[in-house]
Amino acid sequence: MSSWSPTMHLGEDDVYITPPQIFALTSSKISYDGPEYMRISPALGATDPIHKYASWREKGVHVLLEWSTGTAGLSMDLTRVPGGLAGEARTIWDFERTVQTSKVRAIKIACRISKGG
Repeated sequence: MSSWSPTMHLGEDDVYITPPQIFALTSSKISYDGPEYMRISPALGATDPIHKYASWREKGVHVLLEWSTGTAGLSMDLTRVPGGLAGEARTIWDFERTVQTSKVRAIKIACRISKGG
């Protein structure tokens, strides 16, 4: 991920807009009182203690990912590129705050998901 733009000094709030470094897009279906999505699980050994919700779905050629506490988080709008996915991330807040964006590249690697995934 590139640096967020515009640059803002969020202090302790930075944790809400930081995705796990390693994660797995699973085929396990979930729903949060609405449409059905698929679960994003931390890869074995990785943790994400902040985000209560982590899901993804495909929409046409796009792969949409979202991590949220329920009040803050980030979303990614990605497309397939050789070796993985690439696109843009956006911050999510449930209050008035400037939206930040970041360029993202997710590299596909072989990994095992955690027992919870």
